[in-house]
Amino acid sequence: QEGHFLYKAGVNPYAGDTFHQPPLVLAVYTLLDALTVFHIPLRTCLIGWTIFMDVVIALGFASMCRAFLSSQGEQQCERSKIWLNHPPVSSLLAPEMLPATTAAMFLFNPYSVISSLALSTSLVTYASIVWSFSFAVQGLLVHAIVLLALATYLSVYPVVLVVPVLLMIHQARSVGGFVGVSFVYMGRTWDFLRATYVWMHEYPDLTPNIGIFWYFFMELFDRFQSYFLVLLHLHPYLYVLPLFIRLRYDM
Repeated sequence: QEGHFLYKAGVNPYAGDTFHQPPLVLAVYTLLDALTVFHIPLRTCLIGWTIFMDVVIALGFASMCRAFLSSQGEQQCERSKIWLNHPPVSSLLAPEMLPATTAAMFLFNPYSVISSLALSTSLVTYASIVWSFSFAVQGLLVHAIVLLALATYLSVYPVVLVVPVLLMIHQARSVGGFVGVSFVYMGRTWDFLRATYVWMHEYPDLTPNIGIFWYFFMELFDRFQSYFLVLLHLHPYLYVLPLFIRLRYDM
């Protein structure tokens, strides 16, 4: 809301340390705000949007689970026994029920419920990542790359998922398309790049705001700043190699 207010007031929303979302998220929020012309409250639009995204993510988990079970059904271990044939601990974990169970586990997860109640914009990122995985399991590489590009555009952290698809790097122009549209939408300025993707790696602005990071880093000695930047923001990059080693046989 702060970024939308600044944008409507003719102020660059990326000038300070208030707004860190990509420009296309700002454009979607502006579009939802335009629906108030039809006497639809903005909060109602946002609640409807978050419910819709929750359903999309749940369907993505179910689709990914179904595709994974299908691929596992065609594979056998060294003893010629398939784990899908083992009696399940619960009927909810039976292969035919597992996609629905997976979707329900997401929908009723407390973190998912809280994210929806907070009207978090991260739901779009989660949906892009989940469906990217689902398409990757199904072998739809172009669809997976486009959604991974969208997730990387919305949040810098999904860039670590590019590692498993390095052989398909020629499709990376999808990210450039999103960035190009954002450049035009923001009035042909690149200020959003630093405010959206770079700020979490250096955190240069300690201006007081409604967040807590400015206060936290203001209390630190300069020599400890790099350590806590890694601890708070950069640690997801450390998981790429261990996860690849652990899950390489499932790819």
